[in-house]
Amino acid sequence: MRPIRDDGRAPRQVGHTRLTVANVDVRIHGTVLYNSIYRFDSEMIVNTHVYGKVASHAPALHLRRLSSGTLFDTYAESFTHVWDAAKPLGELG
Repeated sequence: MRPIRDDGRAPRQVGHTRLTVANVDVRIHGTVLYNSIYRFDSEMIVNTHVYGKVASHAPALHLRRLSSGTLFDTYAESFTHVWDAAKPLGELG
C-alpha cells in the first residue's frame, strides 16, 4: 500500500465502505504513526515508513513472539494502544 494523496478526486468519507472478509476487523484512527503494523495473533509484519519511499520500498520486519526478547511486545503494546482508541470501520459515517 502507499499513502493516498488528496487531490480532490478521492471520496471525503469512508463510512460507506463495507468489509466482507470473515474474521477480519478494520479500525480507523487519526494517529500519526511511523510504521504500519499487521498483527496475526503471535506474529506481525511491521512496515517502517521511510520519507520519500512508498511502503513497498521500505523495510518490513516479520516478528514472532518469543519467550525471550521484547521487540514483539514493544510493537504489540503500540498496536494495542492505537487499536483501543480507533473506531471500527462500520461505525464511521
